[in-house]
Amino acid sequence: MPNCTRIKPKPYKICTGDLRYQITIQQRTKLSNNLGNAEPNIKLTTIKTIFALQKSVNGEEIFNDSNLVIGKITDDFYIRYQELSGITKTNIISSGGNFYVIQNIIPNLQGHRQFGVLRCSFKGPDTLQVNELE
Repeated sequence: MPNCTRIKPKPYKICTGDLRYQITIQQRTKLSNNLGNAEPNIKLTTIKTIFALQKSVNGEEIFNDSNLVIGKITDDFYIRYQELSGITKTNIISSGGNFYVIQNIIPNLQGHRQFGVLRCSFKGPDTLQVNELE
């Protein structure tokens, strides 16, 4: 019987040149509504514009402390570690005309403090779907 050896996959390494897609980190702010409607108007303000590597993921569900499903992860955005300051889970990412909601922030990828990951779920191509966020 021949000896079998397991082939180990090489870990994906990120280079600075891979960060070639420009994304915008935005914050939602509710505006006062004087028309008496129940739905408030929401304005998106840009916090920062940075370069990132966008990678599609098959999708996994993220649970909160009470085991309720928060959302499905559809995309990972790899950014420089220094750019993580000021980014929270309440921010929204705009990339290529689409909006993504940040579900999880991984600040220290590969233990070198060079890159971080923003795990996001796809929300939609326009601001109407972003306004329907919880």
